[in-house]
Amino acid sequence: MKLIISHFIAFLIGALGGAFALYWGITYTKQRQQKEASSRLESNCKKVSYLMPKLIKEIKADIKNDESKVVREFVVLPTTKHSFSGSKGRFIYYEDQHKDLREHLHILEGSGFVLDVTSANTPAYRLTDEFIDLLKNEMNSGI
Repeated sequence: MKLIISHFIAFLIGALGGAFALYWGITYTKQRQQKEASSRLESNCKKVSYLMPKLIKEIKADIKNDESKVVREFVVLPTTKHSFSGSKGRFIYYEDQHKDLREHLHILEGSGFVLDVTSANTPAYRLTDEFIDLLKNEMNSGI
């Protein structure tokens, strides 16, 4: 009888040890994956800031100066001679002020920083919350 009890106790200790190791393994794997994803986003943000400094500077200024703090969309117009009116607040960027603006927007879209939300003839994009957070962090750190 003592042999059965000792085997049962050994089994329980082994099972608990395995469950504990599995729990910690999953927990630390999730933390590592989140840290790697965050690091990748920061790296991509630095890359796009390097590739299109004028556009990123204007986006940061628009975010900073947005009194409502909720504007996330912008439209693209060919020149400053064109106008746009919509039912909600949007930033406006002009192709004649940003060389290769469309190509830059494709890069931002490929990086997951903007989403194309065009519904009519005027190209419209939405800044992702992650991108806005990264830009705000850069602004707060003085980059």
